[in-house]
Amino acid sequence: MKELSKPSEQVPSKVSDRTIGNILSEADRLKKRRKEATRRKREADRLKKLAKLEATASTLWEEVYRHISEKKPQAYDVAITILQDLYMLAKHQKKQAEYEQHIRKILQEYSRLPSLKSKIIHAKLIRNL
Repeated sequence: MKELSKPSEQVPSKVSDRTIGNILSEADRLKKRRKEATRRKREADRLKKLAKLEATASTLWEEVYRHISEKKPQAYDVAITILQDLYMLAKHQKKQAEYEQHIRKILQEYSRLPSLKSKIIHAKLIRNL
């Protein structure tokens, strides 16, 4: 019972020197740091993907032709996805003209496949068509 009657010890409250402005500034710095880390990670992932694409580019072109030769819309979709990756690689390597020659060759070889042409145009895989 004596314990209950003892005056409770007051813990001194620590007054912070931080202001709302300081807190908001720190939050802004942390947000910018997180954004930058995310940007760096995305760029590293992109470069990693480009390196992988570069190593397999000739095989990927063969896959594109194989999918197109199936003459099925789902296979065209797969081919378009690969072509988009190859476009990203060509852009990175500054070889867009060479890439567009490949696309023009595909359009010429498969000129009787309007749905393929439509998908290529819709995916914006070639300029000036």
